[in-house]
Amino acid sequence: MTLWLLFALMTAAAIFAVLWPLGRGAAVRRSGSDIEVYRDQIEEIARRIPGPKLINMFHGGKTPLLPVSRLQALGYAIVIIPSDLQRAAIKAMQRALAAIARDGSSLGVIEHLAPFDEREAIVATDEFIARGKRYEK
Repeated sequence: MTLWLLFALMTAAAIFAVLWPLGRGAAVRRSGSDIEVYRDQIEEIARRIPGPKLINMFHGGKTPLLPVSRLQALGYAIVIIPSDLQRAAIKAMQRALAAIARDGSSLGVIEHLAPFDEREAIVATDEFIARGKRYEK
């Protein structure tokens, strides 16, 4: 049995479309302001829209940060936080590059690096080598 799960990633425009029938859209439209999602709106959306919901959260965004446990309790099935993960990776790469530029090697940040075998497992190097050998034939 195949289970299909439909996601609706709600951007500010989509949130406007949801909030309009909830009676808030008109006031926001008249004010000329951008949509901001507040805690009560996250909860109201969760109450009024049936089924699993996805929410995109990140520090500095318009959606207030709520703990994942609270979002789960409200019925959000998936919480994505891609921007924060990307921004953390960028800072880590900047620190490593600064150490390499300063010291000529990454030894100054070695304690912040994943072990090489862990990296190999995460990126599935062995699997890609095996696939490559299948195509060599």
